[in-house]
Amino acid sequence: MEPSHPRPAKPRSLRIYECHVGIASPEGKVASYSHFTANVLPHIKELGYNCIQLMAVMEHAYYASFGYQVTSFYAASSRYGPPDDLKRLVDQAHSLGIVVLLDLVHSHASKNTADGLNGFDGSDSCFFHPPPRGDHRQWDSRLFNYSSWEVLRFLLSNLRWWMEEFRFDGFRFDGITSMLYHHHGIGASFSGDYSEYFGLHVDEDSLVYLMLANHVLHTLYPACITVAEDVSGMPALCRGVEEGGLGFDYRLAMAVPDKWIQVRPTTDSERDWKRDMNTDRQTGGQACRKTERHAERETETDLLLFLLVDSIVMIGCCERLLNLGLRYTIKLDSDEVQFGGHGRLDHHTQFFTKPHDFNGRPNSMQVYIPCRAAVVLVNDEIDYSH
Repeated sequence: MEPSHPRPAKPRSLRIYECHVGIASPEGKVASYSHFTANVLPHIKELGYNCIQLMAVMEHAYYASFGYQVTSFYAASSRYGPPDDLKRLVDQAHSLGIVVLLDLVHSHASKNTADGLNGFDGSDSCFFHPPPRGDHRQWDSRLFNYSSWEVLRFLLSNLRWWMEEFRFDGFRFDGITSMLYHHHGIGASFSGDYSEYFGLHVDEDSLVYLMLANHVLHTLYPACITVAEDVSGMPALCRGVEEGGLGFDYRLAMAVPDKWIQVRPTTDSERDWKRDMNTDRQTGGQACRKTERHAERETETDLLLFLLVDSIVMIGCCERLLNLGLRYTIKLDSDEVQFGGHGRLDHHTQFFTKPHDFNGRPNSMQVYIPCRAAVVLVNDEIDYSH
């Protein structure tokens, strides 16, 4: 498919809507690229966003991984439709003035051998470090050997392929903290002391790969946008490679949603909120902010709004208290303008991570229930009372 619209200009300030095509429908099915293009993109434009970040596009066998257990790095997920439909989605977004970022997973790969890179040549170290260094014990996945020239060629070419074949405008690099440190951030507090960022525990091969990736992208595509998902606050993450930095445009301010969860039960006044706020944002580095993060929906952390109004919603009482909870989340959003940084990210991957009783019908088993995109992108044709 030949594109019919040029790429939009690089926004001065990002307003990102994080999307999962598969749950972008109120219906109980895997939605398609074409459905997203026709039904969701217009709502995103109407709400004033200038950027979307597409999750779970890189092909993955395990759908419940939300795209973070990649099996085929050079394939757009076929469960949402053919590749040309994804190209039309990106082209239509460009026609609306919306830039499109790919949620990129180069921090690890699925350990599948039948349909993934693992054991590609019959060994356990073709693309990855041999165990134990090549195994991520928390993610149950394989870790790339970034010192290998063939691995560098594979990953750098992958960046260019997504930019040119599908005309993405940039990437959100997933799992940067895991890449940067041999300990993968597990058990690390990251208080801000520089000894936590410089030493033998830093994976220099990974760091150099990220510098190479940003250098290649910004040299070949000057308007390219790169966002690092890093919770550690690595210094110079968003400084230019020519300055000795890693070259990212933005760091995703992951500490903000964690802090709201921390202070919610213990602080009452606005003064306490501001005193306790720690966004882990360094001077000179651009940051994107968000009140919540989708990882809370994939784990045992409840949706922030439901922490506030859980019982109110479930038993259907006291509209005044429900409105109070909604105003609280709006206040968090407004405070982010002051604390968060230089861009904003919202998402529609909201999940109830506990079984709830709806209309007196208890869940028969513990399942994660998607709050479909339409709950966020309000549609007058949908009855939200159920």
